[in-house]
This record gives sequence, structure tokens and C-alpha cells, in this order.
Amino acid sequence: GLENMLRMLDQKMKAADGAMKDELTQMKDKTNAIKKELDAAVALLSRQRQSFATAEMLKQASEKVDKAEESLAACQEAEMPFLKGIEVLPGEESAKAITECE
Repeated sequence: GLENMLRMLDQKMKAADGAMKDELTQMKDKTNAIKKELDAAVALLSRQRQSFATAEMLKQASEKVDKAEESLAACQEAEMPFLKGIEVLPGEESAKAITECE
């Protein structure tokens, strides 16, 4: 890629003189400018990718919290017959409450 081209230009510049060295210097400057722009674009894309990944994780976490809250409400509702303070529930009500708790 560009790194290899920059190394090659450096090697050729060591042996070059005059007009050839000037041309190689211009090529190296252009290559460095292109590399800088590409690095900036890659960094931007990386930040955007992380942002999208974070948004997806937040969505999943929110869905899991909603599901956990629903499960907690269902558990609290199923336990209610046992929290009435009655020592022994009638048979049918007891069986229904146990089934709901499971």
C-alpha cells in the first residue's frame, strides 16, 4: 500500500540527485497527503461504526430491561396470594397460585 510506496520513494531519494530527487520529493509529499486523508477517513468510519454498535447495544439492553421488568411484575402478581397473610389457601386457589409461580 502507501507505506510500501513511501519506503520505496525514500530508498530512491537516497540515490537520486537533481531533478529526479525533486520529482521524488513531490511524489512523496503527494503520497503523504493522500495517506493523511485516508487515515482521517478510516478514523471517521471507525468512530461511526462504534457509534452504530453502541446504539445497537443500547437497544438490546433496553429490550432486556423491559423484559426483566415484565417478568418481575408477573412474579409479583403470582406471589400475591401467598402474601395475603392467610396461612393456608383454599385448594383450588393454592394450586393456581403455585402453577403461576412456576
